[in-house]
Amino acid sequence: MVDDRWTAWVVCAALAIAGACRPAAVVAPTPLPAAPRGAPVAHRTIAHDALDLEADVLPPSPGVERRLDALIGDAARKIRAAEPRLRALDPRERALETFRLIEDGLAADHVVYAGRGYVSTLHDALAPTLVDHVGLARLQDRFENRGRIPHITASPQEPYYMADCDTFSILYVAIGETLDLPIAMVDLPSPPGAVGHDYVVWTLPGGGKVAWEPMTGEERNAALDDDFFFHAPRSADESAAARAFGVAMTRAETLGYWHRIVAELWLDLGAPQQALAAFTAATRLGPQSPVAYNDVAWLLATSPDPAVRDPERAVQVAERSVALWPSANYLDTLAAAYAAAGRWQDAQRAQARAVSVAAAYDPKASGFRHRLALYEHCQAYIAARREERLAESWRETLQNPAWGDLAIAVSGREAAPIADACAAGAGVSRTTPPHPPHPPRR
Repeated sequence: MVDDRWTAWVVCAALAIAGACRPAAVVAPTPLPAAPRGAPVAHRTIAHDALDLEADVLPPSPGVERRLDALIGDAARKIRAAEPRLRALDPRERALETFRLIEDGLAADHVVYAGRGYVSTLHDALAPTLVDHVGLARLQDRFENRGRIPHITASPQEPYYMADCDTFSILYVAIGETLDLPIAMVDLPSPPGAVGHDYVVWTLPGGGKVAWEPMTGEERNAALDDDFFFHAPRSADESAAARAFGVAMTRAETLGYWHRIVAELWLDLGAPQQALAAFTAATRLGPQSPVAYNDVAWLLATSPDPAVRDPERAVQVAERSVALWPSANYLDTLAAAYAAAGRWQDAQRAQARAVSVAAAYDPKASGFRHRLALYEHCQAYIAARREERLAESWRETLQNPAWGDLAIAVSGREAAPIADACAAGAGVSRTTPPHPPHPPRR
């Protein structure tokens, strides 16, 4: 199963008229002079590289690099001005105080947390947004913004910049690059029934780390958070040893993360071949990332575009992903790959494991059980096309009681029985073909 974000984008776009996703009423963005793409910038950083990757998919966004330069420059000036004081601190306190200065610089420029689903790209985070009094109250009500209240209320007529965990993190890394500071981004796995997360760390001279939560602008409680993100299938230490999750990412690995964001943009545009190229680039830049392998394998196994599907390669890539991180989602992908390759017994075994793991946090595990039933009837799973996914997301949203008056009753109907493709005369054998060779282990 792919860890995608398109559902949040679609739901927020569809419900914008109801104000359900947006933290504020959006007015016209502040007009800024255009900065031509590729023009010289004050600080060429990893954030600029991320913007370039996104710009291959997104329409032009005048002034976006200039706004990025301003955010980086303001924070960098605060740190440079405090350098004599920072040098007098011990390494750990220096790291924390530098993080506080970055937070203060970003907050002074109205960079805030708007809530999950509002931001998908760095372009989104750098889009200036004016808010009304209702939106202002919503920003203040977010517990993540509790330390930013003075900045939020000081000049409410100015635009705000809505960031989330990964866009906040890459801004910190970019500021660190500008000043040659040892700041790196850390990616966390998706815990059962929730989504993954990103934060930043400062590497101390002796190799220790100072963890910082950029969404709240506070030191991160690693022990508490690790219990949430790493209670299954592997511990934080085991994951770090394999460089799967929970480690300071290199510059290349961070750009690999951003290739995955770009791939999801391509999927949202209905361009699976371009998405596959971006996901594949992510595996090259982050060869220990189980997420990147899982994304590639899911697309190769389940794409509705026959030109994209490659069952044998899907099996190899999915086995690599599960070897790094045997979660329910990744086992689900492996089973889909086996089914696409006609290896029904392997598909059933892998999917049964996925159901067992998923049932620990979701007793219904409906999607997993549905695919298990398909494989028991020798049917491969093909993902819905983009238009069908959009319609399904909208239908599920309207049925969600959390939306109050928006919720509607949809007439229920029994799912059509799954035809048994393994039945005699169906032309499909239950026998398992020979296993292809395992992918090389790096």
